[in-house]
Amino acid sequence: MWALFSSRRREGFTLVELLIVIVVIAILAAITIVAYGGVTEKARVATLQSDLSQAKTFMESYLAENGQYPPDLATAESAGLKLSTPDSNVSYSVNNSASPATWGLTVTNGSDSYYINNTTAATATSGAWVTNLVLDPEPFVYNLTGYAWNSGRWFGGSPAAGTYSIVTNASDGPTASMKNYARKTWSTSPPSISSQGDSGFNIASGIKGISVAVGDSYTISAYLRPSSLKNAEISIYQYDSAGATVARIYGPVTVLPANKWTRISYTYTNTTSNVAYFQALPDISGSSSNGVSVWVPGDTLDGTGYMITKGTNLYDYSDPYTNSAWTWNGTANDSTSTGPAA
Repeated sequence: MWALFSSRRREGFTLVELLIVIVVIAILAAITIVAYGGVTEKARVATLQSDLSQAKTFMESYLAENGQYPPDLATAESAGLKLSTPDSNVSYSVNNSASPATWGLTVTNGSDSYYINNTTAATATSGAWVTNLVLDPEPFVYNLTGYAWNSGRWFGGSPAAGTYSIVTNASDGPTASMKNYARKTWSTSPPSISSQGDSGFNIASGIKGISVAVGDSYTISAYLRPSSLKNAEISIYQYDSAGATVARIYGPVTVLPANKWTRISYTYTNTTSNVAYFQALPDISGSSSNGVSVWVPGDTLDGTGYMITKGTNLYDYSDPYTNSAWTWNGTANDSTSTGPAA
């Protein structure tokens, strides 16, 4: 090829020969790009694995010196934990009250995520170690004191009313392993379709909810099942540090078919400096689109599988009942839970 190129450079290329040279150069360039991409991918993964291997050593040393693991990522870093990945791509969970205490650390770079925790070997594992911030995700009770199912949500505009209940050991959950769900039952209808909004489930604790900083992202999801076709959305209430409402924002509308479980989700990113907390609610919308009808006496809305995880990934739902690799970070059905992403 080089001989042809040298001789033809003096004599002049025919069009066909010129096209051949261009094609060959393009192929060589593509091979180089692919090879370079493979090298950078390996380097990125190697960095993630090295960070986590060193984190494992650091965590056990910290435990030996302090009698517990670092309570948060900032404390760990101030004590000497060094990570190449920005904190926005790091997820850390810890439970120093457990016996033995537990922790998990996930780092993400591009499309690669690896995790390590107190039970894994020093070599990082591909995937993510996830913490669900909802205390009672597959509901067992209403009105826990933490971030859990609350019976304060409306049934729509006045005079709408109804009752709350928990269905346990059910055989008709979203999956065979999910056996509990919360239920709202209407006894009085709202006056119109537009007034039936705000009739979902309140997942909150008092006036405050989950703490959030500027740039933090959380992915929220839940399974809902209405007895008649509805429009649903996840809405976010934002509060300042004193508990005053800053703003309410809404996720995309999802159509819920009648008598069928549907998972709705929304990734919320805080962009406002004075927002300190947020509450997330799986709500029925007051929109009249898609042929929805107003709630009537006897109608029901079921909810379960509520999940809030830090970051922008929507993980498959898991809890210690549906996945044996997951554990409660405190009292069962009244604490956050942690495990590998399904």
